Amino acid sequence: MWRLRSDLADREARSWTRALMRDCAAKVVALYAAGAPELLLDFTGTPAPAVDPALPATLAARADASEHATTLAGFLRHRRAATGLSAADVAEAALLPLPVVTSWEDGAAAAPSQLIRCAPVLQLPEETLIAAGQGLRDADYWPLPTPPPAALGRR
Repeated sequence: MWRLRSDLADREARSWTRALMRDCAAKVVALYAAGAPELLLDFTGTPAPAVDPALPATLAARADASEHATTLAGFLRHRRAATGLSAADVAEAALLPLPVVTSWEDGAAAAPSQLIRCAPVLQLPEETLIAAGQGLRDADYWPLPTPPPAALGRR
């Protein structure tokens, strides 16, 4: 969906898409709570069920988690999991303090000169890691997240 905004960089397009999804979710919740006929097609004359007041906050939290998984922080976690490394392993191999590496995984900006020091241990080309720091995605190293089977209706 974020490709609809192809004039934007990946990071900007993801933020735009996230804002769009939040807006759509808020509108659906509001229409559902109001008993809008376009959402209750088979329930003519039936009052709308009560909407959980925490639903908008839940949807916002899910959007935030999804956004975090598609940033440099999510990429670093993905690569560490793929290589079986801890944050301490990456910090030690890159000769960086552990708080620097963990701050990147908490969403802090990464200096390219420090980030490229992590490329060998994460088994990545330097340009792929630099691109990830700029919000770009290389599908060979950073596939889109796979929904859990339960979300797809499977067990």
